Amino acid sequence: SSPPPHHTPLTGLAVDGKTLRGSRTGDDTVHLLAATRHDTQTVAAQQQVKAKSNEIPAFTPLLRSLDLTSTVITADALHTQHAHAQQVIADGGHYLFIVKGNQYTHPAPPAQSPALARSDPQRPHRRDRPRPPRDPPHEDLHRPPRPA
Repeated sequence: SSPPPHHTPLTGLAVDGKTLRGSRTGDDTVHLLAATRHDTQTVAAQQQVKAKSNEIPAFTPLLRSLDLTSTVITADALHTQHAHAQQVIADGGHYLFIVKGNQYTHPAPPAQSPALARSDPQRPHRRDRPRPPRDPPHEDLHRPPRPA
């Protein structure tokens, strides 16, 4: 189904790092950080992570080359950083980051984000009525009866 006419469809972009097996640059293996589209699995941007570093400093330069308007950036817990969230929002995008228990000080997502403004706490899961009950098992399927 198509989105309602007043909502702009969002494109998903996954940011993740990969170490290339069997690759060598001097004494180190090659580690890349890539932004991959969810819908087509194509790489939109990619860059090599500097040796003796990690993916965190490479996140900002990677996304700076992309237009993040109407884009949701997904990333693992390594990228759940205040600066990363602020950059994505400043560039017109949205984010969905994994927050683990040791990141209790991470701020709540901004309420002004249009993607998040669609949810209504009075209507959990956007349901107007309760789910219909499941169909009972059919007798002709030769299944043993379910315990009560």
